[in-house]
Amino acid sequence: MDILRRSDPDQSALTFLLVGDVDQSGFVPWMERHAVKLGVGFAVLQRSTNKMKLHAVGAPEMTHAFALACSLGPSSVHIDHLHILEAAENF
Repeated sequence: MDILRRSDPDQSALTFLLVGDVDQSGFVPWMERHAVKLGVGFAVLQRSTNKMKLHAVGAPEMTHAFALACSLGPSSVHIDHLHILEAAENF
């Protein structure tokens, strides 16, 4: 899904920051699998060893569910904080 273009007027966009041990090689593939299950498109905007900024697009409840799922992550990743930076419905 091209997350920069909306295909459904009921989509929302959510930008969020994960703070913690996010520098695990399997984390992004794990997020990709969960995004597909939730019908969410996402992009990693910035990444370092202890922070990851993401942008997600989909149904409002699913983008928030995706952010929460990412904050819980796989067992190899430890997230200390989830910060919702920007949420926009019907963008």
